[in-house]
Amino acid sequence: MLLLWLVFSLLSHYTRHGETVPVPDFTGKMTNELDQFVLDKKIKYEIIDSVYDNRKPKGSVARQDPEAETQVKEGRKIYLYIVAA
Repeated sequence: MLLLWLVFSLLSHYTRHGETVPVPDFTGKMTNELDQFVLDKKIKYEIIDSVYDNRKPKGSVARQDPEAETQVKEGRKIYLYIVAA
């Protein structure tokens, strides 16, 4: 019984159960601003694709996954779609 409790306690600590941070809104940020933008945040980002949108500035973030204000675990990677240059 004690071993089972210990396993679940360690698992909860390892997965940081219940510890989340809000996803910031990357939309409209320029690619050269991204490193500075996430400097004080507890998340990471990765640019995964580019999209064509002539209504938005080239090199800006068009959309992201997960969406802004979603609660995620610290260190989560946010996937970004950039307006094609």
